[in-house]
Order: sequence, then C-alpha cells, then structure tokens
Amino acid sequence: MFERFTREARRIVEAAQQEARSVGATHVRPEHLLVALADRCSPLLFFEAGPPVPLGDPSPITAAKLRAHLASEDPDAEALATLGISLADVRRAVEHAFGPEAWAPTCAGRIPFAPETKRALEKALREAVELHTRRIGAVELLLGLLRHGDVVCTLIARCGVDPGALYQRQRASIQQL
Repeated sequence: MFERFTREARRIVEAAQQEARSVGATHVRPEHLLVALADRCSPLLFFEAGPPVPLGDPSPITAAKLRAHLASEDPDAEALATLGISLADVRRAVEHAFGPEAWAPTCAGRIPFAPETKRALEKALREAVELHTRRIGAVELLLGLLRHGDVVCTLIARCGVDPGALYQRQRASIQQL
C-alpha cells in the first residue's frame, strides 16, 4: 500500500512514528498520525467550513493543541498534577539537562502500527479509490482518520472543529480537482 503514498504522506507516516517514539508508545496510533498531519501540513488543511476562525488563531487544529489534549488524558500526567508537578515541565527539564532525545525511549527502528492505525490507513486507501485519485496524500490520510473516527474525532472536536464538517469539506476539495 505504501507505494501509493505521496512523498508528503510518507513523511507524515515517518513523523507519526517519531511522535509515537517521543511519547514512549509501543505502537503508532491514529492520534500520532493526526499530530504528524497537523505538524507537517498547511493549516488550511484543517480549516472547518462554517463560522470564521477567531483572529490570532489561524488554525483551530495544531500539533501543539493536539499534544496538549493528549497529555491532559495521560494518567501519569494526571498523577503528577495532583502533586502540583507538570509532566511537560519535567520533560522539558530532562531534555534541557540531557539533550533533546533524552526523554525518548531507546527503541531503534520502526515502531509497528496499532491495528486501528492500519484500519485508518486502509480507509485512506479506500478514500483515494472512491475519489479516483492515483495517490494517497495528506488529505486522503486525514479522510481515512476521520472515517475511522474514535480518538481522532474526539481530539478534533476538542479543538472546536466538527469532524463531520471537516470530512465533508476535505472530500469536497478533492472532488473539485
């Protein structure tokens, strides 16, 4: 399947593996792919059709916002927060003292995809086929993630964007080409 991925989509998948590695995950999960998409793609990819975005906030969905939402659900972060300690501050201090890769686990090579990530990638392929596009790019990856739903749609909704409207808008943008 990866032979159909554009160069950009391959970089996003590699960035998702790095994202998973940076948080100590044993598998690349759909939320890692979403963070990589938000980090690597134009903010325009994530604009929602509908009311204008408030000034000063060019995109309601950013990698930083997604990471913050994911960190707020981390049980380790919650346990430390009850003691008045910020996991993000601890991470920054460790990286400052020992280097940028100090927090990352020492696993070399590729991190495997979780089953739900594989299903989201398969849905991205289905989107490309349905839309008669020859390649899978960033938009098809996003559509596959949105079609898969679950954690990704919850994260997008927490950023103030309707996942269904985002799906329809992105799909329409491809159909117009």
